[in-house]
Amino acid sequence: MYESFFRLTDNPFRLTPDPRFLYFTPRHKEALSALVYGVLAHKGFLVVTGDAGTGKTTLIHTVLAMLSERKVSCAFIFHPLLEPVDFLEQVLLDLGVMPPSRQKGEMLRALHQFLLKRHQDRTTTALIIDEAHKLSPSLLEEVRLFSNLETSTDKLLQIVLAGQSELDELFRQEDMRQLKQRISIRTRLGAFSLAQTMEYLQHRLGICGRNATELFPPETLTLLYHLSRGVPRLVNSICDNCLLLAFASQSPMVTKSMMLEVAADLDLSAEAGTAVLQEMVAASALEDSSMRSGSSPNGSSERQASRPAQASGDSSAARPAAPVPTSFKTLESYSERRGTLGTISKWADRFR
Repeated sequence: MYESFFRLTDNPFRLTPDPRFLYFTPRHKEALSALVYGVLAHKGFLVVTGDAGTGKTTLIHTVLAMLSERKVSCAFIFHPLLEPVDFLEQVLLDLGVMPPSRQKGEMLRALHQFLLKRHQDRTTTALIIDEAHKLSPSLLEEVRLFSNLETSTDKLLQIVLAGQSELDELFRQEDMRQLKQRISIRTRLGAFSLAQTMEYLQHRLGICGRNATELFPPETLTLLYHLSRGVPRLVNSICDNCLLLAFASQSPMVTKSMMLEVAADLDLSAEAGTAVLQEMVAASALEDSSMRSGSSPNGSSERQASRPAQASGDSSAARPAAPVPTSFKTLESYSERRGTLGTISKWADRFR
């Protein structure tokens, strides 16, 4: 809706897992390297966890795209609230195998034969499960038993579990120890720092043809970080609504008042931390008073000045967004796999 007004080539903050917009923090680089390497090296069970909104699904879609280039057959389960038989049927269909029947034994036999054929052809097969923290105990046990599909020397099926922090708690349970012991690579995503939030904003807007500070002045960046707590999904939601509000106001850029209004609409102020926002309230009141006594550079309306309990960012703490990294550095912990990770590096650059 607002793309043409702000001269954007695309919507930079849509809430879809588009690999083009994946911003590589050191944690994301590590997770991407580990997952792709783990699948290609036939490591068996791989796990990536992180709080809601930290980019797991976008990362998984990037992994799927990279594995597709290597002709890896992937079954991708994005809705894990299934019965075991339905789950097995979905895995077969995703792999292009027509289930012979609804009998569990026959479907398992068909899966095993398919995996053996892939192994004979020296190709790799992976099962990737998003929202894995929602798997029922019975389904988790089924997934664990999938790891028994192997030869004497190799795992036939590489399994990637991606889920929220509850998945970590699940693995700590006593009855999950067999599954936990089978995990060969485990990585975790976290929220952004202030600097990473700024770079993420620049990365998203840069892909769509604009510089971040042209639309989000430096004084709004610290406020954005505190309101979003560095969670990428919240950054997207706040920024998308801010641009929509700026468009409705015919303002060429987002102001702190607009951002606070969006935060109130999304009920984010309480989550951002009362102490931080109380400090911002005073600064915002002083600035609004100064702007009313002089000229307003953005033409902010009386409606914006009338919100008494909203805070603003500390412009002295904000820094211009640093350039987005252009190279994909491999992990020192996997330095012995330079050949494999060198290839991964080239693939990753295609999604920059």
